Amino acid sequence: MENKINSGIVALLTLLMLSGTEPGLAQTVQLPASINAVPNGEVKAPPVWKLSGRITQLYGRTAMVRQGQETELAVDQNGLATLTKGELLISAFQTTIVRSDRYTMVVPKGTIAIISNENRVVKIRNLWEARPGSLFVQVSKKLLPVASGEELVLALDWTALQAAVAKDQIVRRKVELYDLSCGGSLMRSEFWPMTLINRSSVLREVAHSKDPTDKILTGKILKMAACLAVAKRGHGAYAYMTD
Repeated sequence: MENKINSGIVALLTLLMLSGTEPGLAQTVQLPASINAVPNGEVKAPPVWKLSGRITQLYGRTAMVRQGQETELAVDQNGLATLTKGELLISAFQTTIVRSDRYTMVVPKGTIAIISNENRVVKIRNLWEARPGSLFVQVSKKLLPVASGEELVLALDWTALQAAVAKDQIVRRKVELYDLSCGGSLMRSEFWPMTLINRSSVLREVAHSKDPTDKILTGKILKMAACLAVAKRGHGAYAYMTD
Protein backbone atom coordinates (compact mmCIF):
# COMPACT_ATOMS: atom_id res chain seq x y z
CA MET A 1 0.00 0.00 0.00
CA GLU A 2 2.83 2.39 0.92
CA ASN A 3 4.58 1.86 -2.46
CA LYS A 4 1.31 2.51 -4.27
CA ILE A 5 0.92 5.77 -2.33
CA ASN A 6 4.46 6.91 -3.08
CA SER A 7 4.29 6.09 -6.78
CA GLY A 8 0.96 7.86 -7.11
CA ILE A 9 1.90 11.16 -5.49
CA VAL A 10 3.25 12.83 -8.65
CA ALA A 11 0.44 11.51 -10.82
CA LEU A 12 -2.36 12.40 -8.45
CA LEU A 13 -1.46 15.89 -7.26
CA THR A 14 -2.38 18.72 -9.55
CA LEU A 15 -3.72 20.90 -6.77
CA LEU A 16 -2.00 24.10 -7.81
CA MET A 17 -1.45 23.48 -11.52
CA LEU A 18 -4.45 25.59 -12.22
CA SER A 19 -6.42 25.40 -15.42
CA GLY A 20 -8.45 28.57 -14.98
CA THR A 21 -9.97 31.06 -12.61
CA GLU A 22 -13.39 31.40 -11.10
CA PRO A 23 -15.22 34.26 -9.39
CA GLY A 24 -15.46 34.09 -5.63
CA LEU A 25 -13.58 35.61 -2.73
CA ALA A 26 -11.18 38.53 -2.63
CA GLN A 27 -8.73 37.19 -5.17
CA THR A 28 -8.50 34.15 -7.43
CA VAL A 29 -5.04 32.94 -8.36
CA GLN A 30 -3.84 31.17 -11.49
CA LEU A 31 -0.42 29.53 -11.53
CA PRO A 32 1.44 28.26 -14.60
CA ALA A 33 1.43 24.53 -15.26
CA SER A 34 5.23 24.43 -15.37
CA ILE A 35 6.68 26.83 -12.87
CA ASN A 36 10.31 25.75 -12.61
CA ALA A 37 11.25 25.02 -16.22
CA VAL A 38 14.58 26.67 -17.08
CA PRO A 39 17.04 26.22 -20.00
CA ASN A 40 19.56 23.37 -20.15
CA GLY A 41 17.54 21.11 -17.90
CA GLU A 42 18.44 23.03 -14.75
CA VAL A 43 15.90 23.05 -11.93
CA LYS A 44 15.53 25.89 -9.47
CA ALA A 45 14.38 25.54 -5.88
CA PRO A 46 10.59 25.55 -5.48
CA PRO A 47 9.22 29.08 -5.35
CA VAL A 48 7.00 30.10 -2.45
CA TRP A 49 3.77 32.05 -2.81
CA LYS A 50 3.04 34.20 0.21
CA LEU A 51 -0.42 35.71 -0.16
CA SER A 52 -1.74 38.09 2.45
CA GLY A 53 -4.89 40.13 2.90
CA ARG A 54 -8.27 38.47 2.57
CA ILE A 55 -8.89 34.81 1.91
CA THR A 56 -7.64 33.53 -1.46
CA GLN A 57 -9.67 31.15 -3.61
CA LEU A 58 -7.88 28.60 -5.79
CA TYR A 59 -9.43 26.34 -8.41
CA GLY A 60 -7.33 23.35 -9.49
CA ARG A 61 -7.86 20.21 -11.49
CA THR A 62 -8.42 18.07 -8.40
CA ALA A 63 -9.84 20.40 -5.77
CA MET A 64 -11.32 23.73 -4.87
CA VAL A 65 -9.17 25.37 -2.23
CA ARG A 66 -9.51 28.27 0.16
CA GLN A 67 -6.16 29.59 1.31
CA GLY A 68 -5.95 31.46 4.59
CA GLN A 69 -4.21 34.73 5.31
CA GLU A 70 -0.39 34.68 5.36
CA THR A 71 -0.38 31.13 3.97
CA GLU A 72 2.79 29.92 2.25
CA LEU A 73 2.58 27.30 -0.49
CA ALA A 74 5.44 25.87 -2.55
CA VAL A 75 5.01 23.95 -5.80
CA ASP A 76 7.92 21.96 -7.19
CA GLN A 77 8.75 21.02 -10.78
CA ASN A 78 6.50 17.96 -10.56
CA GLY A 79 3.51 19.97 -9.40
CA LEU A 80 3.67 18.71 -5.81
CA ALA A 81 2.24 21.20 -3.31
CA THR A 82 3.79 21.77 0.10
CA LEU A 83 2.08 23.77 2.82
CA THR A 84 4.82 25.53 4.78
CA LYS A 85 2.68 27.88 6.81
CA GLY A 86 -0.98 28.76 7.21
CA GLU A 87 -4.30 27.09 6.51
CA LEU A 88 -6.01 25.36 3.57
CA LEU A 89 -9.65 24.36 3.19
CA ILE A 90 -9.88 21.66 0.52
CA SER A 91 -12.99 20.37 -1.23
CA ALA A 92 -11.71 17.55 -3.42
CA PHE A 93 -13.38 16.41 -6.63
CA GLN A 94 -10.46 14.11 -7.36
CA THR A 95 -7.88 12.60 -5.01
CA THR A 96 -5.67 15.48 -3.86
CA ILE A 97 -2.33 15.23 -2.09
CA VAL A 98 -0.69 17.91 0.03
CA ARG A 99 2.57 17.68 1.91
CA SER A 100 3.26 19.62 5.07
CA ASP A 101 6.46 19.25 7.06
CA ARG A 102 7.22 15.50 7.24
CA TYR A 103 3.68 14.37 6.47
CA THR A 104 1.61 13.63 3.38
CA MET A 105 -2.14 14.20 3.42
CA VAL A 106 -4.31 12.26 0.97
CA VAL A 107 -7.73 13.88 0.50
CA PRO A 108 -10.00 11.66 -1.63
CA LYS A 109 -12.80 12.62 -3.98
CA GLY A 110 -15.86 13.98 -2.18
CA THR A 111 -14.01 14.95 1.02
CA ILE A 112 -13.81 18.37 2.66
CA ALA A 113 -10.77 18.77 4.90
CA ILE A 114 -8.87 21.60 6.53
CA ILE A 115 -5.08 21.43 6.88
CA SER A 116 -2.91 23.86 8.83
CA ASN A 117 0.75 24.27 9.66
CA GLU A 118 1.80 26.66 12.39
CA ASN A 119 5.36 26.51 13.74
CA ARG A 120 5.69 22.97 12.34
CA VAL A 121 2.60 21.76 14.17
CA VAL A 122 0.43 20.18 11.46
CA LYS A 123 -3.30 19.65 11.93
CA ILE A 124 -5.66 17.87 9.56
CA ARG A 125 -9.40 17.71 10.18
CA ASN A 126 -12.11 15.81 8.33
CA LEU A 127 -15.19 18.02 7.88
CA TRP A 128 -17.14 15.90 5.36
CA GLU A 129 -16.58 12.68 3.47
CA ALA A 130 -18.55 10.89 0.81
CA ARG A 131 -17.14 7.51 1.81
CA PRO A 132 -16.06 6.54 5.35
CA GLY A 133 -12.43 5.80 6.06
CA SER A 134 -10.96 7.38 2.96
CA LEU A 135 -8.98 10.38 4.30
CA PHE A 136 -5.58 9.54 5.73
CA VAL A 137 -2.14 10.88 6.58
CA GLN A 138 1.11 9.16 5.69
CA VAL A 139 3.57 9.43 8.57
CA SER A 140 6.86 7.72 7.83
CA LYS A 141 5.77 4.22 6.79
CA LYS A 142 2.35 4.29 8.43
CA LEU A 143 -1.04 5.28 7.00
CA LEU A 144 -3.25 6.93 9.62
CA PRO A 145 -6.97 7.29 8.81
CA VAL A 146 -8.91 10.40 9.81
CA ALA A 147 -12.67 9.83 10.15
CA SER A 148 -15.41 12.46 9.91
CA GLY A 149 -15.26 14.80 12.90
CA GLU A 150 -11.74 13.64 13.75
CA GLU A 151 -8.42 15.42 13.69
CA LEU A 152 -4.76 14.48 13.81
CA VAL A 153 -2.27 16.89 15.32
CA LEU A 154 1.40 16.18 14.61
CA ALA A 155 4.33 17.97 16.24
CA LEU A 156 8.04 17.55 16.80
CA ASP A 157 7.57 17.10 20.56
CA TRP A 158 4.98 17.14 23.35
CA THR A 159 5.73 20.70 24.36
CA ALA A 160 4.90 22.05 20.90
CA LEU A 161 1.79 19.89 20.60
CA GLN A 162 0.37 20.85 23.99
CA ALA A 163 0.98 24.55 23.39
CA ALA A 164 -0.71 24.39 19.96
CA VAL A 165 -3.90 22.65 21.10
CA ALA A 166 -4.23 24.92 24.14
CA LYS A 167 -3.86 27.99 21.93
CA ASP A 168 -6.41 27.06 19.24
CA GLN A 169 -9.37 26.95 21.69
CA ILE A 170 -11.10 24.03 19.92
CA VAL A 171 -13.24 21.74 22.09
CA ARG A 172 -12.31 18.08 21.86
CA ARG A 173 -13.12 14.64 23.25
CA LYS A 174 -11.79 11.08 22.98
CA VAL A 175 -8.24 12.41 23.02
CA GLU A 176 -5.50 9.86 22.32
CA LEU A 177 -1.78 10.65 22.55
CA TYR A 178 1.06 8.75 20.87
CA ASP A 179 4.82 8.87 20.45
CA LEU A 180 5.89 8.44 16.82
CA SER A 181 8.56 5.89 15.98
CA CYS A 182 10.08 8.39 13.53
CA GLY A 183 10.28 10.97 16.30
CA GLY A 184 7.68 13.45 17.40
CA SER A 185 4.22 13.34 18.93
CA LEU A 186 0.70 12.73 17.66
CA MET A 187 -2.73 13.48 19.03
CA ARG A 188 -5.96 11.99 17.67
CA SER A 189 -9.30 13.35 18.85
CA GLU A 190 -12.85 14.21 17.94
CA PHE A 191 -13.53 17.96 17.60
CA TRP A 192 -16.71 20.01 17.53
CA PRO A 193 -16.97 21.69 14.08
CA MET A 194 -18.85 24.73 15.38
CA THR A 195 -15.91 25.90 17.50
CA LEU A 196 -13.62 25.36 14.52
CA ILE A 197 -15.81 27.59 12.34
CA ASN A 198 -15.52 30.33 14.96
CA ARG A 199 -11.73 29.99 15.25
CA SER A 200 -10.72 29.42 11.61
CA SER A 201 -10.52 32.56 9.45
CA VAL A 202 -11.06 30.47 6.30
CA LEU A 203 -14.14 28.66 7.61
CA ARG A 204 -15.55 31.84 9.09
CA GLU A 205 -15.25 33.61 5.73
CA VAL A 206 -16.88 30.72 3.88
CA ALA A 207 -19.70 30.45 6.44
CA HIS A 208 -20.59 34.14 5.95
CA SER A 209 -20.14 34.15 2.19
CA LYS A 210 -23.05 34.62 -0.21
CA ASP A 211 -21.28 32.66 -2.94
CA PRO A 212 -23.43 29.61 -3.93
CA THR A 213 -20.45 27.26 -3.79
CA ASP A 214 -19.56 28.46 -0.30
CA LYS A 215 -23.14 27.93 0.81
CA ILE A 216 -22.96 24.32 -0.39
CA LEU A 217 -19.69 23.79 1.50
CA THR A 218 -21.12 25.31 4.67
CA GLY A 219 -24.29 23.24 4.37
CA LYS A 220 -22.29 20.01 4.12
CA ILE A 221 -20.11 20.89 7.10
CA LEU A 222 -23.13 21.75 9.26
CA LYS A 223 -24.98 18.63 8.13
CA MET A 224 -22.02 16.43 9.06
CA ALA A 225 -21.77 18.16 12.45
CA ALA A 226 -25.46 17.45 13.10
CA CYS A 227 -25.10 13.80 12.06
CA LEU A 228 -22.07 13.29 14.27
CA ALA A 229 -23.84 14.90 17.22
CA VAL A 230 -26.51 12.20 16.97
CA ALA A 231 -24.40 9.22 15.91
CA LYS A 232 -21.64 9.81 18.49
CA ARG A 233 -23.60 11.29 21.36
CA GLY A 234 -22.43 8.45 23.59
CA HIS A 235 -18.80 9.58 23.28
CA GLY A 236 -19.18 12.13 26.07
CA ALA A 237 -18.82 15.88 26.34
CA TYR A 238 -16.36 18.08 24.51
CA ALA A 239 -13.87 20.09 26.53
CA TYR A 240 -11.10 22.65 26.03
CA MET A 241 -7.51 21.53 26.50
CA THR A 242 -5.02 23.50 28.57
CA ASP A 243 -1.25 23.43 29.00
